[in-house]
Amino acid sequence: MEVIEKEVKAEEADSWFQEYDKPNDNKDQLPIFEMKLKEGQLSRKENVVFLSDGKSLVTRFGATIVFNIRHDNTDKVWFIKKTQYGLLNPIAKLRKTGTLIGKEATVERIGSGAKETKWGLNFK
Repeated sequence: MEVIEKEVKAEEADSWFQEYDKPNDNKDQLPIFEMKLKEGQLSRKENVVFLSDGKSLVTRFGATIVFNIRHDNTDKVWFIKKTQYGLLNPIAKLRKTGTLIGKEATVERIGSGAKETKWGLNFK
């Protein structure tokens, strides 16, 4: 078996990094609202303000309703799976009477792990 050596131009091999001075495409994306529990924490409550009425999308989380919200004085995006009825039922009930924009709510998460977690949402 004969090995054929090919010459690699040093300029091409060493210039890959020239393309990495472009703008970051993610800089304008809002952070995602998450309610992860800290070690040993069994539940968590957070206050949010709705900035949109929601939009149905298929995302990396699956079929979701996506809301723009304000949490801790920061605008964020909240992905709620279409099967999270503890969250979507109260949102849909209020949405049927008008807009969600400007409405304040307390979100509660109890339990860790997908199967043990229960969600609740109460509008103020």
